[in-house]
Amino acid sequence: ELVRAKADAEEANISKTRFLAAASHDILQPLNAARLYVTSLVERQGQGQGLGEDGKLVGNIDASLDAVEEIFGALLDISRLDTGAMKPEHSSFRIDEVMRQLEVEFAPMARERGLDLTFVLAGATVRSDRRLLRRLLQNLISNAIKYTPRGRV
Repeated sequence: ELVRAKADAEEANISKTRFLAAASHDILQPLNAARLYVTSLVERQGQGQGLGEDGKLVGNIDASLDAVEEIFGALLDISRLDTGAMKPEHSSFRIDEVMRQLEVEFAPMARERGLDLTFVLAGATVRSDRRLLRRLLQNLISNAIKYTPRGRV
């Protein structure tokens, strides 16, 4: 009975994971369409066609869509890991290489929000899945910038 119960639980988990992957994919379609519209508005604003006071609103919508895309991306990654479709690829690499890339990527966002962004670079070598670690750090830094009202990250 225990073996059967365990097999049933594993099958239920796999079904849940497949559902999450399918639902996330389906939800991303209209989200991507909304993203295109917002990008068009952002470009108009940048070209001086003026959205006036609505410009701030458009920026907030853009940031919200970014956050939703990140969440669904994480859900898809989790479902891929659960189903075995995504296998971590461990390698050894210097962490400062990843951190320098992240600094370049996030410095403009921090500057735009009036925050001081500081990276303490270390030449340590780590063994991990470079892509997954980078994604984790991206989410951490992005959230730190989004939810820090003033000061530094």
